[in-house]
Amino acid sequence: MPTRQHRGVIAGGAIIILLAGVWTYGFCLHLPLFLDDMIHFRWLAWHGFAGIWSSSRLLGYYRPLPFTLWKLLWLLQGRYDPVVLHVVNLVLHLLNGLLVLALVAGRSRGKRLGAALAAALLFTLFPFSYQAVPWVGSLTHPFVTALILGSLALHQVQHHADASQGKRRNWLSVASLALALLAPFAHETGVLVAPLLLLLLVTDEEPLPLRRALREVAPYAACAALGLAVWLLVPKDVSTASPWDIESRLQNAVYFLQALAYPVTPLAARLTGPDKRLNDLAAVALVALPVVTAWALLLWKAGRGRLVALALGWFAICVAPAWAMLGFSYVIDGPRLLYEAAVGAALFWSIPLDVRPTRRTRQALALGVGALTVIWAAVSGTRFIRARVPIYEQMRIAVAQLLEAGAGPAEQSLLCINYPSWFAPLESTYALGHEGMTLVPAYTGVADLWWLHTTEERSVTSVVLPDLQRHWRYYYLAAGSHETPESLQPMLRGAAKVIVASYEGADVSVRDAGSLEAAGAPPAARFVAGFDGEVGLLDASCERNGQGLRLELRWQCWQAVTADVTMFVHLYDEAGQLVAQADGYPLMGAARLTAWQPGDVWRDLRVLPVPQGLAPGTYTIKTGLYPTSGDPRLGATGPGGERFQDEAVPLASVALF
Repeated sequence: MPTRQHRGVIAGGAIIILLAGVWTYGFCLHLPLFLDDMIHFRWLAWHGFAGIWSSSRLLGYYRPLPFTLWKLLWLLQGRYDPVVLHVVNLVLHLLNGLLVLALVAGRSRGKRLGAALAAALLFTLFPFSYQAVPWVGSLTHPFVTALILGSLALHQVQHHADASQGKRRNWLSVASLALALLAPFAHETGVLVAPLLLLLLVTDEEPLPLRRALREVAPYAACAALGLAVWLLVPKDVSTASPWDIESRLQNAVYFLQALAYPVTPLAARLTGPDKRLNDLAAVALVALPVVTAWALLLWKAGRGRLVALALGWFAICVAPAWAMLGFSYVIDGPRLLYEAAVGAALFWSIPLDVRPTRRTRQALALGVGALTVIWAAVSGTRFIRARVPIYEQMRIAVAQLLEAGAGPAEQSLLCINYPSWFAPLESTYALGHEGMTLVPAYTGVADLWWLHTTEERSVTSVVLPDLQRHWRYYYLAAGSHETPESLQPMLRGAAKVIVASYEGADVSVRDAGSLEAAGAPPAARFVAGFDGEVGLLDASCERNGQGLRLELRWQCWQAVTADVTMFVHLYDEAGQLVAQADGYPLMGAARLTAWQPGDVWRDLRVLPVPQGLAPGTYTIKTGLYPTSGDPRLGATGPGGERFQDEAVPLASVALF
């Protein structure tokens, strides 16, 4: 049994691990639902508890345990609450960190804790878990890992109790087997509990003979066999890559090697590029393979061969199914596949803290090397994850603004232009992998995202208009089919609201851009200005909106516009100097006046940015129309026929302070 001092160290270390996990991943509690959440919760809406356990049709996997948990939460709350669902993922991740601590500390029965504390910390901060924790749909990975670690930890306690006290604690065995039985129903890799237990037993500080170890593992193998049998019997739609695809097997191996050597493999990214001769696979292998080999040999020579075998064996066992059955294109987009294997990678870099040379100088050197390695790995993992927080924030903004911009009756159809489906950093940390986050996958749509957060079925069409896309501080893809300005115009006429996403500021902006309010209406008797008898400005309003001014203009087409015409909105100071402008086609650049039909009434919204540092005073907003060919502005006249100076119509005066 560990001493009181050791228990105090374990408690203190556990608190540090929990605080590190909350600080690193606390941001996920503010995130919306996204990605496969749409598929999962749509599927759950069609199935009761019996259906969850008896079929997996339309899904490529059978994981009834997390699906049952989600269904229970829905019944309790009447909806899928993003905060609660993210809390579940985060709590399981923190629990897994503590279980890693317990499992590694249990090898020495709590007497040597350095490697255990370090392994738990590095597991909590493992960079490739940046998907598994914040993505609600990845619950299966933390869930199955908790069941596996819990089962092994309980067995370890029972095993040591047998050895020290000569009596069995049957309830520990029952609980351990129960978790092992449940594990395959959380994720198919739950069947790995048996080989992982065998690995633990033969690499323990007091290892069991192989024959006895196999007898210990037999009940767990039976649990795995039962789980596998059920998995095979349940109807599902499964597609896997051919295990004989040698190229994918090699590529997968290099990708997983990159993750195992994660403290050093960012160096591989510097060896690739247009002016370098190495491709990404060769660069990773060149960096990772010698480092992993040398590190393992060094630790083996230091007398920690069993821990090395445990770490590398654990990693290899956990990545084996994905390595053998999945294609490379799926693997590099799914670092969440490495979640269970992270236990082995974390332990691998923590082993120096378990080295105990007899000479003090060597002991100090080993501890120094171990401490520096752990600190470097922890810092690199934390920096990688925290660097993704602003990108996840873009997803939160995009969802929140979509719900705000699209608010209205359910029968109103929405047309979303350039709505984001994927974000990624401009520069990757690792040579292999895209390191991006998906908001709306290609096999769903923005309509599903709307339903996911409102439970409201609504007609939502999403399209991509490349003319409005800009280079931005992140890579991004938009959801929907690609359209031209010409093919888009009929779609604008059929939408109750047009929502446009722009990428011009620091954050993505998803705003209501306007809509066609009426068609075939007679010319309005009251208007603010007319432009060459073709278009009339019926009214305008202005309000402050963050760092800009939000304008709502209502236009009517009086007769067909034959020339390509665009609009300007200018802000003038008291001296008449232009200080800001927002030129462009109506509906945030989506509409073309040449497609308007006589009698159309269009609601047009745009934001006029206000530059920082403007002197306090009263400013005037003016608007007008001009041909894109460079010809003079369209003549602007008032209702009484009076001509506006410079063909610019004053809309409002605003006081800025």
